[in-house]
Amino acid sequence: MSSLIVLLPSGGSHAVHGWETAPMPFALLDRSGEALRVGRAPLDALPHAAVTVLIVAARDTLLLNVSLPPVTGQRLQRVLPNVVEEHLIQDAQRSHVAVAPAPDAAGERCAAVIQREWFAAVIDRFVAAGHRRLRAVPLVHCMPLAAAGASSELDELAAQQPDADLAESASASEAALEEPSAEANAESSTAAVSALIVRHACVTERIDGVPIEAGDAGAPRLEVAVRQGMLGFGMTIDAAQLDATIAELAKRQALVVYSLSIEAVGEQPDIRSEGGAHNRLSDDEPSLRIAEAQSHPGAAFPLAALTLPWVKLAREALACRFDLCQFEFAHAGRAHGGAGGIKPWRVALGFVAASLVVSLIAVNVQWMQLRHRRDALTAQMTQLVQTAVPGTTVILDPHAQMASELARLRTVAGDLRPDDFPALAAGVARALGPVPSSAIAGLDYSGSALDLTFKPGTTVDGDGLTQRLAAQGLSAQEDNGKWTIKSGQAGPR
Repeated sequence: MSSLIVLLPSGGSHAVHGWETAPMPFALLDRSGEALRVGRAPLDALPHAAVTVLIVAARDTLLLNVSLPPVTGQRLQRVLPNVVEEHLIQDAQRSHVAVAPAPDAAGERCAAVIQREWFAAVIDRFVAAGHRRLRAVPLVHCMPLAAAGASSELDELAAQQPDADLAESASASEAALEEPSAEANAESSTAAVSALIVRHACVTERIDGVPIEAGDAGAPRLEVAVRQGMLGFGMTIDAAQLDATIAELAKRQALVVYSLSIEAVGEQPDIRSEGGAHNRLSDDEPSLRIAEAQSHPGAAFPLAALTLPWVKLAREALACRFDLCQFEFAHAGRAHGGAGGIKPWRVALGFVAASLVVSLIAVNVQWMQLRHRRDALTAQMTQLVQTAVPGTTVILDPHAQMASELARLRTVAGDLRPDDFPALAAGVARALGPVPSSAIAGLDYSGSALDLTFKPGTTVDGDGLTQRLAAQGLSAQEDNGKWTIKSGQAGPR
């Protein structure tokens, strides 16, 4: 199952309705986590995968440690705005609040606050572009966590980058982490802080078809995400202000600075627009250099930003358990019309198929049982016919042949057949009822049927006579005053 990881630009870095035209970093990973395609592409040119993970910029997520009551579901959703309201300037009801799946050691849970309207617009645009099974994770929780093991990580990265200045800067950073400054020791929290520098491709905004450059020419804007433990924040700054910003952050506590590096892998889509090609990060662009510590007294930070591969950040996002798509955004994209094809119905279709198979098997088993029972009864009746009539050689219908043979034996013995004249005449006599026998004009017996006629002027209750004849086992049919009476039981001829 493939996975697509996309790094979203911050909500304030581009126009509200133009962010989808910006080339966004993406990574297409296979089931084992290996990169199939890596690069930048606008929303319409992104590849599709079974799962799409959106990395929300740090400046778009307000992360807080909050204490929550033991409630879940809709009750928790109603409680969250009241819990985070004191930390917000805008109305808490206009914000979407998501909570981490597990509490920390103090029993508090991390809550992420996002602007609901912007988040819903992003989800809708990705769903409209054909991306299903959406997840969203905060960028801060995907960044490396600077802790006691940061020094070994710096050594590893310095060994992978033979640049002499970078190695010296990594060593200086290691020493700074081992021996923090006096100001850092004065702080209550001495844990190292991670800072990630992200440079997005420049975007040209358009108003009424007229291109307008976003930002001053030659002054690209960078996004800086800061993480300390499970919390963090983000900001958008000019490249010229990067050194001063990092220096200010490093004054307070030990700081590990990373620069996101995106190296294209696989076939990349064409991200050019009508107004020209989007600016890309040049492959030979030098790594972002941070000002020397000596130029900022009291600062303790690396001389150069350590390179953080985009693929590594994408794998961390795929493994992140903090899904921002909660409550009304849960199962984002799956409830959309036609979303997922028949996958959501696989269980139901499986039950239907199993029911059909069981029904067919049960019907066939019952049919075989009835067939064996019929064959057993036929064999038993055949044996009875052969025993009762030894001279019978061919038996096709044992029941009919046995009935015919019994009727023949009764005739031989002198018994009347139901369609003989005496039997028919006796039945008519008993069925006349109120009709006098002297009213009969004639009786004619022919072909096992008795034709009865009455004298003119005789009153005959037709329905009553028919019912009385049926009670005697006779059937009657009247045609122009002539009654044709037959026996209801067939006899041998």
